Amino acid sequence: MSGDKTELLTLVRRGGIAPIKEVLRRGASANAQDTNGQTALIIATSFCNEEVVSLLLKCKAKTDSKGKNGETALSVAAQKGYENIAKLLLLHGASPNGPNIRGKSALSQAVTCGNSSMIALLLKHGATTNVLCANGDTALTFAAGNNYIEIAQLLLSAGTPADQIGSSTRTSLFRAVVNGHAKMVKLLMDHGANPNRQDSQSISPMLLAVQNGNNDILHIFSQFGYFYQPQGLGIGRTVAAFAAVDFMTTIGNMT
Repeated sequence: MSGDKTELLTLVRRGGIAPIKEVLRRGASANAQDTNGQTALIIATSFCNEEVVSLLLKCKAKTDSKGKNGETALSVAAQKGYENIAKLLLLHGASPNGPNIRGKSALSQAVTCGNSSMIALLLKHGATTNVLCANGDTALTFAAGNNYIEIAQLLLSAGTPADQIGSSTRTSLFRAVVNGHAKMVKLLMDHGANPNRQDSQSISPMLLAVQNGNNDILHIFSQFGYFYQPQGLGIGRTVAAFAAVDFMTTIGNMT
């Protein structure tokens, strides 16, 4: 039987469907794994062999078996953008929410790759959005920091809180502001983001925008009724406070 297992995994890598059927007929398990923990299904998925994936699934291959690094066939499909295979796996019961390992869920893989159509597919099948990417971002904070507008819209429409934070204390809005993504800021504000929410260092998106002199973003905040309120405008007031006064003067001159 071990010979059949080795033969099956070799054939799956080669991709010939007829010999794979034969070795399965002889009794090789569709759930065979190599020494690195890669299942036949994960291997077939990584080679984008839809026909072999379909055959293995018909032979009762377990969809959610994990490889050595915590990946599943679905997370591999999501990472590589193989939507047809992802649909097949989901149709055969693959969980859109496993495994619970940072950066290894199907959704986090799709977000990291900027694949909006894959994300839409996963959300349609019930994927939750509170997953962590490999760098500690959530799906939304990663999208915000990288200005993935369409992906952020999908995540927000699925009910993701606009002020969601990852493993740090910085919100999606903070990530958008620090990178100067004004359109993303507007999108997050439309969904209720709070520019005064501070991180662990007492820095808010509002203060960050003031410090960076980003008047476009400050103007967006003002449209939602948020204005910078500097503390202690005496002799020792900060550069940020001066910038805020200059901004408010500019807004006043515009009205």
